[in-house]
Parts: sequence; C-alpha cells; structure tokens
Amino acid sequence: MLHLIKMWLVVPVEETDDRKGRQQTSAQPTPPRHFSTLHHGWNAALTAPEPSMTETLNAEKNVLGTELLPCSYAPLTGYFRDGCCARRATEGVAHLVCVKVSAEFLEFSKARGNDLSTPRLEMRFRGLREGDRWCLHVLRWIEAWEAGRAPKVVLEATNRAVLKLVPLSALKRHALDAG
Repeated sequence: MLHLIKMWLVVPVEETDDRKGRQQTSAQPTPPRHFSTLHHGWNAALTAPEPSMTETLNAEKNVLGTELLPCSYAPLTGYFRDGCCARRATEGVAHLVCVKVSAEFLEFSKARGNDLSTPRLEMRFRGLREGDRWCLHVLRWIEAWEAGRAPKVVLEATNRAVLKLVPLSALKRHALDAG
C-alpha cells in the first residue's frame, strides 16, 4: 500500500496550457484512477483538502451573525495569535471577546490576578496599554461585567460562541460604538 501512496504523490498530469495550446506535464498530486476502488473510499479522505485558515475564519461568525472580523494585529491577539478571536473548531478556546481596554479595566484585571499590563518578554507579550484591542477570555469579561468594570466590546470582532454565556443585550450595552 505504501508504494501506491508514494505513486499517488508524484503522478505526472498532462494539462493544456490555454495561453499557447500546448501540452504540459506537471507533478501534481493526483491519485491513480484505481486508487479509490482498491481502498474503498480512502481516495476521498486522502485527497480532500484541509480548509485553509481563511476558510476556517470565514466560517466563524461574530455576535451579529456576520463574518468575524480581526480584533487586533498590534498588539497581536487571539488564542492562536492571528489577530482574531477565533476558535477554529478547537475545544476549550475562550479568548473570544474583542475588547478595547481602558486603564480602569487594566487595574481591575490586575487586582483580580490577571495582569495584562506588565510585559512578559518570555511570552513575547509587551503588555497592554489603554486603547489596545485584545481578545479577552469570556469568563474574564463576565467577571468585569458583573463588577461593573467591563471594557468596551467590538461586536464585529467578538465570536458568536460567547452568546452561550453572555446575552447579546449586555454586549450591545458595552459596545465600542454604543456611545
């Protein structure tokens, strides 16, 4: 079977070059025709492309039901440090609320044991400053909300998964553009 997989990876494919109408040969990964019949459907599993990061992010929605927008690239935020409050279908990811931090919130968070303002160079974290946007853990946002210290929320960049724990009306009351 290994020789069939190796063969599958380097099968030359003839294509027509539309610009000049001539045949070209390239080593694109194309399975042999008999591969799927020999291995009862493995062909589909092996040749199905994995979704790209863009496709995965486009599948995630914000709390308004539209495409999830990036939260911040400077500082680089998100559980995956890709700028987005995305889950990427990964269990346990909860840094999903895009917030604009205030000095008051940073002080509150530090007093509660979550120091977001002190640089931690070993983690490539410069520390947050007032006005920075950050993907905050949903439970930290709830903690601040219940204490009356919730930071402003960027609804378009907040993952809709938070709606399992936080009512949309609360997020809207703390929306950055709510005035």
